[in-house]
Amino acid sequence: MRIGELAKRTGVPPRMLRYYEEQGLITPQRLDNGYRDYGDYLVDRVNKIRDTLVTERDRMTQKIEFLIQNRDALTQYIETMDAMTSDSSVARAS
Repeated sequence: MRIGELAKRTGVPPRMLRYYEEQGLITPQRLDNGYRDYGDYLVDRVNKIRDTLVTERDRMTQKIEFLIQNRDALTQYIETMDAMTSDSSVARAS
């Protein structure tokens, strides 16, 4: 099948399929006329690659959310400590 058909069957744009090829993730056959021929087996492979990318993105999103929560907790702790230090300085000055 041609790249357009593979794109249609997988929902992955041709440009991304070419990138997959450049990265060695998929390897089409070459016809005598030089055109690429993408075998039916590549439909499953492209879908697996996409599933893997989605899973990795979701894992990264969870990690980012965890880091944001930790950062916000640290910011709140620092602000609380700064406020306590400021209150102690004001009370001693009086």
